[in-house]
Amino acid sequence: MDTKIGHITNPSFAIVTVMLTSCIGLLINTYVIQAVIRTRLFGESFSRICISQCLANVGLNVMFFCFIGPLAVINTNLLKSYMGGRPGQLLNFFWYSCVMTHLLSSINRLICLSFPLKYKEIFTKERTTIALVVIWIFAFVLICPQFYNNCLMVFIESDFSFDFRDTECGQIQATYVDFTFSMSMISMIILIDIATSARIYWIKKGMYSKVTQRQIKFFVQTCTEEVVLMLCVLCFYKVSQYFNGHWLKFICTTWIWIFAHTADGCIILLFNRELRCRALLKILPAVHKVKMRVFVVKNHAVLGTGSYPI
Repeated sequence: MDTKIGHITNPSFAIVTVMLTSCIGLLINTYVIQAVIRTRLFGESFSRICISQCLANVGLNVMFFCFIGPLAVINTNLLKSYMGGRPGQLLNFFWYSCVMTHLLSSINRLICLSFPLKYKEIFTKERTTIALVVIWIFAFVLICPQFYNNCLMVFIESDFSFDFRDTECGQIQATYVDFTFSMSMISMIILIDIATSARIYWIKKGMYSKVTQRQIKFFVQTCTEEVVLMLCVLCFYKVSQYFNGHWLKFICTTWIWIFAHTADGCIILLFNRELRCRALLKILPAVHKVKMRVFVVKNHAVLGTGSYPI
């Protein structure tokens, strides 16, 4: 994705905002990945899709938190070189992987609700894995032209963003690969979700076999994630054009991009109490252990033993 916003007179605000949001997104999505693996809450296929989705979110947040933010603090010229364009290339790689994984998630929910008896035959563990591998390979193919200098995404210091070079190759990448591809994916997701919503309507009418509320909850979860994704694309390409203020444009472009990948993991936690409880169960023993350590230290201090057996 590319951004074009006005000059930012205080880049430290942008750097802090980007690094803070990406740090939160990195922690949340990392936790969701390990929680989904350990709880096996979603079943084999849907779990793999959620993990792939969160991996893309982690990758994008790592780029902002570990590379782009620190390099911008040290020397922005480092991001303007040929090698400095690699983070921008990887940002697109993770974006394309995430969008296509969302499309697969929508297809998964449609099949689950439309053909519940054949769902496990269609979405087997092997087929899901193959589909995800194809998605990540295709995402890599889409960013391959950016290995050429004329097609490179370069860092724009004035608005703390990455943008394609103003060349013929760069404009083709921006128009057809970035914008058109993203909008096509979003359009297909909308159509599939409409079809799934129609299916749920007929289920409630009692004309077909019943599907558990759990599966409907997963569909609503998927839709919520995709609404955030759609808002991100809308802000990126449309809303930001109507603002003259620099910070509003920054928020509607670079920051909203990071926020969308952060919110992805948050939504999974929001809709699944089991995953939240797992986090709580891990935190409570740690808190109890800290309290016990403090209690022992205080008691030994009062007794004046001078040693703390901790």
